[in-house]
Amino acid sequence: MLVSGSPSGQSKANVVILDFATHKEVKTFDLGGGSAGILIPPDGSHAYIAVSAKDEVAVVDLKKLEIAGHIPTGKGPDGLAWAAQK
Repeated sequence: MLVSGSPSGQSKANVVILDFATHKEVKTFDLGGGSAGILIPPDGSHAYIAVSAKDEVAVVDLKKLEIAGHIPTGKGPDGLAWAAQK
C-alpha cells in the first residue's frame, strides 16, 4: 500500500509504503517535494508519483523498493492519469 505523506506525521517522507496486512511502515521516500498524484499499473511493478516541487514524475520500483528513475515534466505536475493508445 502506498501513502502520500507519512501516516504518523513524524516523518518528512513524501511517500510511505505500508504493509497491507499490518499497516506498518516498510519503506519511506523523500522525493524532495510534495507527492501530488500516484499511479500504479495493473501489474503492480512500479509506482509513478508526480513531484510538483521538482517538475518531474518519480518512478518507484515496487519489487525492489527503490527509486528507478525520474521523468521530467512541465511546471508543477499535480496529478496523473492513464491514456489508452490505439
